[in-house]
Amino acid sequence: MKTIFKNIIFFSISFGLLGASQTAFSSDLPQADANGNYSGRTSHLYWQVTDPDPNGLNCRGDGRSGAEMNTAFYYGENVDIGGLPVRGTFQNGETFKAYGFPSGWTVTRDRQDKTWVFVDRALDAGGPKNCYVRANRNFIRPIREPQTTSQAPALPMTILLDEGVAQLIVPNRDTTQSAYGGDLRLYDVHIAKMYEVTRILCDRGWSPGVSWYYFAGGGNIDMGMFEISCREARAIASEFELSYTETTTLVYSIGERQSRTQYQEIPVLDLVGSKIPKWLDFVQTVRPVQ
Repeated sequence: MKTIFKNIIFFSISFGLLGASQTAFSSDLPQADANGNYSGRTSHLYWQVTDPDPNGLNCRGDGRSGAEMNTAFYYGENVDIGGLPVRGTFQNGETFKAYGFPSGWTVTRDRQDKTWVFVDRALDAGGPKNCYVRANRNFIRPIREPQTTSQAPALPMTILLDEGVAQLIVPNRDTTQSAYGGDLRLYDVHIAKMYEVTRILCDRGWSPGVSWYYFAGGGNIDMGMFEISCREARAIASEFELSYTETTTLVYSIGERQSRTQYQEIPVLDLVGSKIPKWLDFVQTVRPVQ
């Protein structure tokens, strides 16, 4: 069967059937050729947009998923990728996960010998999916799989609450260490937790906010006091959006030497993709008041 797509193997002994499980994908970052195209046989999944155009990078498709496009190619449909309608755009810095075709490759060539990557899903809220973007270094670049807070268990910490005042106590002495193996430090995640818990407490009637006393080293290192208002906590939740819930232990003071422990499912900030450097920049502006 003739096909205009050079890198998609629709049927082979190794897969047996159309739509079989995808292969294990390489972690090596692909390199662009002399023309800037990612033209080799690459199975890389994670990409970031580099197009500086303020109008964004077009993502073209007709609504079909990667699996449906693969079926169309298998049966010989003549798909003009560059002529597909624009389903949405990516802004510079946004990230996405590519679809891995059953052949094991993620980059496709069209009739004009241009290279394309099919977007399985955007890693940033509101981004397009099920569409093609140009696989050229002027538009995208390969990245390592983004680290997310959902890839690791909750960090150890103690949260004590008493009439508008909270203490966040962590066992770590060095809070500059990576929290999950990526760019987020322990410090960054601790600050995020303050905002997450403040929002919940404000919804319960705490006003106008929470005064946080932050201690590292099991309480021996004073990291400062942070004032977080209800308005600011809600604004941050709106800006970065909320993800899955995390079981958080809250210890309420109910009198001298008495306390009540509550296990609360609290939504965490959605710190993924391009939101991570944005959060790191924001944390630099959060200063202790004493």
